[in-house]
Amino acid sequence: MKQKLDAEESGIRSERDEEHRMLLEAESLHHGEGLLTEALDRFILRMDKMVRHFTPQEHRIHRDYFQKHLHPFLLLSPFVKRAYSKPLGYPGDYEMMRMLYEDHDQGETLFARLINRYCSQLSVARSVMGRVPYMLGKTNRILGRASGNRETVSIMSIGSGPAKEVQELIRSNPKGDRCHLTMIDTEWEALQYCRAKIDVLKGVTRSRIQVGYVNKSIHQLVHHPHTFDLFAGQDLIYVMGLFDYLPFHISKHLIQRLYRLLSEEGDLIIGNLDASNEARYFMEYGAEWYVLYRTPQELIQMVEGISSAQVFVETDEEGTQLYLTVRKGKRPKESLSYPPEVATVFYGKQ
Repeated sequence: MKQKLDAEESGIRSERDEEHRMLLEAESLHHGEGLLTEALDRFILRMDKMVRHFTPQEHRIHRDYFQKHLHPFLLLSPFVKRAYSKPLGYPGDYEMMRMLYEDHDQGETLFARLINRYCSQLSVARSVMGRVPYMLGKTNRILGRASGNRETVSIMSIGSGPAKEVQELIRSNPKGDRCHLTMIDTEWEALQYCRAKIDVLKGVTRSRIQVGYVNKSIHQLVHHPHTFDLFAGQDLIYVMGLFDYLPFHISKHLIQRLYRLLSEEGDLIIGNLDASNEARYFMEYGAEWYVLYRTPQELIQMVEGISSAQVFVETDEEGTQLYLTVRKGKRPKESLSYPPEVATVFYGKQ
């Protein structure tokens, strides 16, 4: 396929009329995308069944073979290349999240653009993108509940990354003058990017939403919790993606720390990828992107010891993204404040 597309592209680039050239490119991409998607979808399913019971040594041998033969193609994708190279030292950094949220049609050649499109639109990638409407719905519900009595709403994002959901909140609800958001991230670079985007949006929309930026690490939150005492009274704390990389004991400890920062009826929402992700080994072999996948039951176990909390887990329609809610107080679960295709109740207890 690559040879065929490269040959087509060579002919297309000789076309002098730009509009016609773009039309020919679009036709080639449309045709190639269907073929590539069908082939790689089958490949990923077969790969998952084939390697899931391998020993660590067998995984290493087959990963080396995979990379030797497929990296020349996969690393043409800017998204896969960044995932594999990890310039900030870890996968899933703010720039990778930005790549998912923005235009997927990236790459130097038609074939590279197809690979980038495909890898940016795997079911697990769609689940990550689905965090934005999910959290926007949760945030708007809390703002709506507080609007009647004109309370100030405090919201905190841990591992905020590009904070796409905050950008969407400002676009859709710019007059939230009683809303204060705190973005916490270990990467100052991520906070700078986030602030630049939000400042522009606030200028355009004249938003009165207040946003603060805090450069702190999870280590500080876990081992020096009093550093965060000034943030007590949060109506909503959410952590999207960070728990994908934290072992159980640290996750449980962090939940206890964050729970103490909630207001009397506050919610703590944690996103974690589900263990059923069929693209797991494609991600691990292709990009060495390793995630601590969990089941709903394992997420519930993280909250053991907080007897006063209401706990429930939701999943998205892909079945790949889990959302753990730890609720303080006795407020009942509301009706869904987001489209039913975004998430449905999966497992829970009160």
